[in-house]
Amino acid sequence: MQQIVRVPLYKELIMKSVRLFSLFVLIAFVHGLFGMEMEEDKRLITLGNGRISTHMSKRSGQVVGDLSPGGLATIANYFPDELQIKITQYLMKDRQVIPTILQNMKISAEKWLKNDNCILSVAWSPDGSKVATGSFDETAKIWDAATGACLHTLTGHNERISSAAWSPNGSKVATGSLDKTAKIWDAATGQWLHTLTGHEGSIWSVAWSPDGSKVATGSRDKTAKIWDTATGACLHTLTGHNERISSAAWSPNGSKVATGSFDKKAKIWDAATGQWLHTLTGHTDWISSVAWSPDGSKVATGSRDKKAKIWDVETGQCLHTLTGHTDCVQSVAWSPDGSKVATGSADGTARIWNVATGACLHTLVGHDGSIYSVAWSPDCSKVITASKDMTARIWDLSKLIDAQNDLNKYQILEHVLLLDIIYKKAIAQTEKNWLLQQKKLILSHGETELFHTLSPEIQEALRLYVKLQSDSACTII
Repeated sequence: MQQIVRVPLYKELIMKSVRLFSLFVLIAFVHGLFGMEMEEDKRLITLGNGRISTHMSKRSGQVVGDLSPGGLATIANYFPDELQIKITQYLMKDRQVIPTILQNMKISAEKWLKNDNCILSVAWSPDGSKVATGSFDETAKIWDAATGACLHTLTGHNERISSAAWSPNGSKVATGSLDKTAKIWDAATGQWLHTLTGHEGSIWSVAWSPDGSKVATGSRDKTAKIWDTATGACLHTLTGHNERISSAAWSPNGSKVATGSFDKKAKIWDAATGQWLHTLTGHTDWISSVAWSPDGSKVATGSRDKKAKIWDVETGQCLHTLTGHTDCVQSVAWSPDGSKVATGSADGTARIWNVATGACLHTLVGHDGSIYSVAWSPDCSKVITASKDMTARIWDLSKLIDAQNDLNKYQILEHVLLLDIIYKKAIAQTEKNWLLQQKKLILSHGETELFHTLSPEIQEALRLYVKLQSDSACTII
């Protein structure tokens, strides 16, 4: 009788593992012979979101694409998180896409105002020539915006300065401090003029009325106060919040005051009587900043819930929620023309938003710490940001806008390249003929009814294609 030898279970498992590993190696070897060739034969270029994604051949290590031989395309890449624009020309030669960088531009802060401690607040003078800052070091400073030189250091507070604001005519600066007082200073000489006393808690915000006759303050004592700047008398105390008031702002016509609080609410008050009018609710964490639109119809708020919101003042309706920051939104500011909002965040970035759409237009990257305050220059061309990294940085947005306009021109070329890919890769001949027919109809008769069924991007690309046919200086093969 033949004896059956039983293999121990652990040895059997080892043998199976060896066989599976051998099979894996064989598959990998076959893929090495044929798979990479198949991968390279795909040769696809995909366009989207302002970036180009090309297929990389593992065998040759070079980028391959689906342009016709001798084909030429110009692609614009925009990296919002890095404020970088790269414009590259791609040439198809010997089944390889050869890139040539035409432009590689990175936008950074134009000027730095270096302080000796964290900067908590920043404000432009009404004429745009100066900047005021408030700092952890218990001082406020007035700077020359063009040169970055410190003109005056305002000393007198005995706690950190949380807020600084210019009077409408630029002759004075108001500061609020954790020492529970606000002070009025002569901006030309740096001399102290008045001290506003009455709060029982630290002051987190100061704001001038549009006519310069009053100042509003928000405090940790859960109240806001309206003061006469000539006499220093408290005219009204606004009570109704359940937590500290982090921010106060006047409406452009001076009839109302908005306040934001750690109770997650913003409130609108009658500035003449001190009476509460509306409450804006919707944030899920404390509100750190409020700002009025220049026309007085809207209020922007920033919150620890990482969001900013734009509200209709009369209805209390939230019009847009601005999402994108990854930490507390600590400051909001409207552009003087009312078309944009700037936000500063504890995530170390500032963002510029389109008010009409709620879209983020730019992300300003460069600070090494939380951004506590943002402010616009009077001509809308610049934004200044104040940070925990002990600097205030001035960003020239006109450079970003110019770069964006150039980028838009190049992005249209992306769509033309996309059309070429559609023509070449169309599976159904009828689809290919239909697209080609549209192009011919537009060339000969202008826009057709079928033309409007195309996406706006393809419409724009076709319009540009028509222009390119008669433009010898710019031709896409």
